[in-house]
Amino acid sequence: MASARWCWRLIPNKNAVSVTFSAAKTPYFWVFAVSALADLSGSKIKLYPSAKVLKLAPLASGEIVVRYDMNGETRGEDFSCAATTADKCIAIGEITENEAESTFTIPVEALSEKGKAEVTVTVTNGGVEKVITVNVSIDKPSEFTGWKHDVIVEAIPSNKYVTKYLDKDGWVLYTTSVKEEGAVAGDDRTIVTSNGTVFTLEPYDAPNALRLDANDDPAELTAVNPSLCEQLHILAISANGDCDVEVTVGYEDGSADDPQTITIQDWYGDAEGTALHGLDRIFAEEDDWDQNLDDFDGQNNFRLFEFTLDLDDTKKFSKVSFSHETNGTYPTILALAKAEKTSGIDSIESDSDKTIEAVYNIQGIEVKNPTSGLYIVRYSDGSTRKVIIK
Repeated sequence: MASARWCWRLIPNKNAVSVTFSAAKTPYFWVFAVSALADLSGSKIKLYPSAKVLKLAPLASGEIVVRYDMNGETRGEDFSCAATTADKCIAIGEITENEAESTFTIPVEALSEKGKAEVTVTVTNGGVEKVITVNVSIDKPSEFTGWKHDVIVEAIPSNKYVTKYLDKDGWVLYTTSVKEEGAVAGDDRTIVTSNGTVFTLEPYDAPNALRLDANDDPAELTAVNPSLCEQLHILAISANGDCDVEVTVGYEDGSADDPQTITIQDWYGDAEGTALHGLDRIFAEEDDWDQNLDDFDGQNNFRLFEFTLDLDDTKKFSKVSFSHETNGTYPTILALAKAEKTSGIDSIESDSDKTIEAVYNIQGIEVKNPTSGLYIVRYSDGSTRKVIIK
């Protein structure tokens, strides 16, 4: 009878409570003993970060709060916390401790408009270290809440990366990380339409669309920051035929415009009148007789449409709702873009040796036409500063 010994490295900072064995090809399998080697030299302190991923808006700041549990250890004179990163897209500030709450607060500042970083947090006590890592993600924050469905695949197998199909069969859109040709957008989630409108899609790993079902209650998207707007741009697609969608705009004071109807043409066809043409689609249904999971359509004749609504620029735009009554069609709202009331940009001073490249509000959202308030200005030399427009 043959014998064997196996050794596994366990996950740090976690206590092993059980081990399970199974045999796939033989009924004769015996386990005689299980033993574990404790790390007697390691720190017993337990560390609990406020989040596994700190999400920051471009050029914005945030905090990683790490709670510590001494877990029976005596606090030594060298008890301290350090945080480091090898990534240049963030900067780490001075760490502060709240001993009463057993926490360390680590300030983190985003130095770019997009990026990912890893922060290594080390707590030292009695010459022994306890280490954890926290990821940082820098990306454009959402301008609207209320998105319900994920219809864009960012990796395969595609059925693991969507929650809703664009039609009744199982077809969805995909990004350049899946395939360059026919992709709806790249990692920056940006679409520039034939009219020159810039749309930013919602994150691919989160709800990023509103697929509208016939005769449902209106689906509503709410602006994170209500503002004076001259127009609202809508990016949409419709599967299984043309579809009339009723759109109602609401304002912060509780008033609303009369409903308007937009007609979204079928997603397959030529380029005339489209916002974006030449898209492909990928099949995300696993159990189907006619198509295989991750099949591409390959025709590259799918398209998006853009619609523009004029708004009352004397009132702050706050929300928009959508509904339709055409059975058998599947319209989907993919993105919104606000055209804010023009004013203020010329009042921001620029030095003669550098120009203004972008203006952001304090939430890190880029603003094309800032009104009164506090803003962050990024210049051509990479520098930034805060300005107040009165």
